[in-house]
Amino acid sequence: MQFISTLRNSLAAAVLTSLAVTAHAQNPLSPAMGFNVMVRDNLTVSSNETDGPMAAGGNFIIKGGYQVNIHEVGTYRGTGTNIIGLYVGNQVIFESGNTVKIGNGRYVKIGNLSNTDVSNGNHQTESTRIVKKGFSRDSNPRIELALTQPVDKVPIGEGEKIDFETIYKNFEVASHDISFCSTNATLVTPNGEPITSTQIPGHGQVKVVLKANTVNTLNISGEDLNRIVSIGFSGSVQRPNASTPFVINVSVNGTFNWNPFNFTGIGDQDGQFILFNFHQTSKILLTSQNNTIKGSLLAPSADVIKSISSNIDGQVIARSYDQSGGENHYQLFNASVPGCKETSLPVELSYFKAEANNQQQAVLTWGTSQEVNSAYFIVEKSRDGKTFEGIRTLPAKGQSKQAQTYTFVDEQAAYGVNYYRLRQMDTDGSSQIFRSVSVIIDSPEIVCFPYTPTPVGDQPSAYAFRTKPRRFSCKPYKAYVYPYRFHPLRRRSG
Repeated sequence: MQFISTLRNSLAAAVLTSLAVTAHAQNPLSPAMGFNVMVRDNLTVSSNETDGPMAAGGNFIIKGGYQVNIHEVGTYRGTGTNIIGLYVGNQVIFESGNTVKIGNGRYVKIGNLSNTDVSNGNHQTESTRIVKKGFSRDSNPRIELALTQPVDKVPIGEGEKIDFETIYKNFEVASHDISFCSTNATLVTPNGEPITSTQIPGHGQVKVVLKANTVNTLNISGEDLNRIVSIGFSGSVQRPNASTPFVINVSVNGTFNWNPFNFTGIGDQDGQFILFNFHQTSKILLTSQNNTIKGSLLAPSADVIKSISSNIDGQVIARSYDQSGGENHYQLFNASVPGCKETSLPVELSYFKAEANNQQQAVLTWGTSQEVNSAYFIVEKSRDGKTFEGIRTLPAKGQSKQAQTYTFVDEQAAYGVNYYRLRQMDTDGSSQIFRSVSVIIDSPEIVCFPYTPTPVGDQPSAYAFRTKPRRFSCKPYKAYVYPYRFHPLRRRSG
C-alpha cells in the first residue's frame, strides 16, 4: 500500500509538471486541470454559484452565501480518490455572509489552517464544516460539505500542492502567443457586407463567417468590442466546434469596463469552443449589460470583478476573481489553439510625426533604423481617427541597415484635426500599420479693422491678419461703401 501511495504521489507530481510545461502548445487552458475557475491570487465570493470546482493560489474570501461544484463535474483529485471541489492555496477569510456549500461529495483542500477550525460533529460523522477559529460549528460565515471529510485530509498534503507560479507562466506564454495571431475570421453585417473590427455598425449587430477546420481569430479593441450588441454565425459553419474554434483577442491596456454582447443561435455547450484572450489587461469589470458570456476567459494578469447576474459559459482564468452575481457554467475550453510566434518586423520605425507649416499644410516626417524587403509606404488620412483612406504612396528603400528619412506634405489638409498613419508594404505583399499621429490646422480666422467709409473712388482699406502672432500676415484690402436706397413695396391693383 505504501508503494501504491508513493507511486500515486509521483504520478500526480509528474502530471502537474507535464501539464504546466507543455499544455499551452495545444489547449491553452488544460493547465487548469478541470477547474471551472482558477486564480493565481485571491478568490472572493458573495453570491450565486459555480457548476464545477474552484482553485485559488491565495485566499478564499467569503462575503456571502455561495455554492461550489453543484454538478457532478471536475477531475482533480490530488493524491486521494475524492475530487477536489475547492482548493485554497493559503487561508479562508471569513469576512461576512452565510454558508458556502460544497456539493456532490467534493473535498476541500486548504494550505493554511491557522485561522480555521474543522468540525465533523460530536461523533465525527456529520457533514464537515469549516469555520473561523474559536467559533462554533453553527456559526456563519462557514464552509459546509455534503459529506464527512476526515479532518486530516483537509490540509494540502505532500504531492497535492498546485504549482500556480509555473501554471501561470504557461498561461501568460499562451496568452502572449495567441495575441500574435492575425485576424482570419470574417466579420459581416446582417446583410452579408464584409466589415473590419473598426467598422461595427451603429446598431451593433454583426455576424462571423468561420473558416472550417482552423482556428478562427478576431483581433479587436475593447472600445470596438463594446460596440457589438450581438454576434451570430453565418456560412457553412453555423457554430464553433473543436476543429473550428473561435478566438477573440481583446486589445486593452489597464482597466476594461466590459459590456458583454449577446451570442445568437448557439447554446451553452458551444462555449467550449470560444475563447476571449486578454493579453495586456490588468482589470476587467463586469458590472453592467446582463448578457451571458459564451466562452472562456483567458486573462492571467487581470483582476476580474463580476457583479452582473448573467452567466459565464466557460472557464475563468484570472489573477483574481470577485464574484457577486450570476453563475459560472462548466463548459471547459475544448480546442487546440497553438498560438502564433512573434516575428521580427521588416521595417523598424524610429519616429513618425506631423506638424503644420506656415502655409497651414500638414508636414509628415518619419524615419527608419533598418528596412528588409520594404516596397513602399502608404500615407493614410482620417478626420475622425477611426476610418482611414490612402492619399499618397512613397517608395521605400527596400534593403537598408542605415537610418532613412521620409517626408510628405499634405497640401489638402483640412481645417481642424487631421489624423495620419503609415501602412508599410513588403515586397511579398504583406503589410503592417504604424500608430497614428495628429496635427491641428488653424481655421482662417480673419480680423478686420475698418476705417471710416469714404466715397467710392477714394482708397479706404482694411487690414487682416491671422490670430496667431507667429503666423502674422497683414494684407491691404480695398473696401467700398455704396449708398443704399430704400424702395417701398407697391400694392398691386386689381
